[in-house]
Amino acid sequence: MDTTDGNYRGTNASAMTHRPRAMRAGLAGIALAAAAIALAGCETAGVGSQLATTIDADQGSQENIASLTEVIRANPSDPAAYNVRGSAFGRAGRYQDAMRDFDQAIALNPRFFEAYANRALIWRSMGDLGRAAEDYNRAIQINPRYDTAYIGRGELYRRAGRANEAFNDFQKAIQLDTTDPRAYHRRGLVYQSRGQHDFAIDDFSTAISLQPNAPEPYNGRGLSYVAIGQLDNAFDDFNYALRLDDRVAESWANQALVYEKRGETAKARKSYQRALQLDSKYEPARTGLARVGGKYSDDWHHDHLIDPRSVVPESIMPGYPFLAETPLVIHDVAAHLRTNQLIGVPYSDDMVEMAEQDLAAQADPDSDGAEEVLERYPGAVVSNFDGNAAELTELDAMIAYLQVLGTLVDFEAYEPEANYR
Repeated sequence: MDTTDGNYRGTNASAMTHRPRAMRAGLAGIALAAAAIALAGCETAGVGSQLATTIDADQGSQENIASLTEVIRANPSDPAAYNVRGSAFGRAGRYQDAMRDFDQAIALNPRFFEAYANRALIWRSMGDLGRAAEDYNRAIQINPRYDTAYIGRGELYRRAGRANEAFNDFQKAIQLDTTDPRAYHRRGLVYQSRGQHDFAIDDFSTAISLQPNAPEPYNGRGLSYVAIGQLDNAFDDFNYALRLDDRVAESWANQALVYEKRGETAKARKSYQRALQLDSKYEPARTGLARVGGKYSDDWHHDHLIDPRSVVPESIMPGYPFLAETPLVIHDVAAHLRTNQLIGVPYSDDMVEMAEQDLAAQADPDSDGAEEVLERYPGAVVSNFDGNAAELTELDAMIAYLQVLGTLVDFEAYEPEANYR
């Protein structure tokens, strides 16, 4: 059986025990977690390349695999049994074991098109796209109406930048009345890469209706909404993607993009930083953070101050680990603001009165006072700077200072000649 909802089916040992010869496992076309690759499309902030990334750990567990092994011992000539166990190995990331099972399934039944498509996915996960294409082609040759193989081959084309061929494969799967949401999601990505955002939105919406609990199509649709200027709709989609799974860097970066376009720089910076906490190499978040004044993430500054050579191997800067161990003195901050106010610095009375509370709230984004900090100090950075929410330290203060450097200057209005001395 094939998957239509992002979860492997037919990989459960109890099901195999009851129907050992009727099962046809559904690894084909399902994205393994380790196989996620960035999109080749033109998305501004990125969309996850996979729709069905949910992995049921139980089905790839040692217990389930052991049970499936017992099924094979009882049915050593049943290709379906090997196909099902291969799917379980695939879930567990044991690709070589999965490959051996799919090879055996095909040896027992050379026309087992599902096993060819399953093996294609393993080839793809191992980086051998040529062999993956061969297996998808063979599955389609055996069964020209096998929608999963068209979807899998179409994704190979899309990743290779062969958008027209990818589109044709996704289109073919849809014409076969597939209920697999990946066909619509991926065709939507092709439409999006062509700038045909109305068509893309329709496809993402269909994917959502087929699999409402996957964050990827919400991210995809949201980016098309951004492209046509519907920021409120985009924001709703990105926020819903985060409610479904707040561990996806793309969702945070996409949310940040809307904040950035709305001019809410501090919130954009916070969301970009959250994306980088989840994936420090996620380029849309890195470039986005640079645009809103945070060239480096809090984590980068933390590591650079504690152990400079951990992030810049050639650095000769000494480390300052004591900053993370030294509590920040805040009881006299109001007095400092009052003194500056007396000599003309435009601190309001409200800022002076709330100085100590604001300082603590600035390092605690989840506190009740965080929003008030941003209201009193537009452009301020609110973040758990040193990663230690339990204590306010001198490292918090140093990172906060570094993050705001250069962000309060309007370089377009600055006239160097007028400031010569």
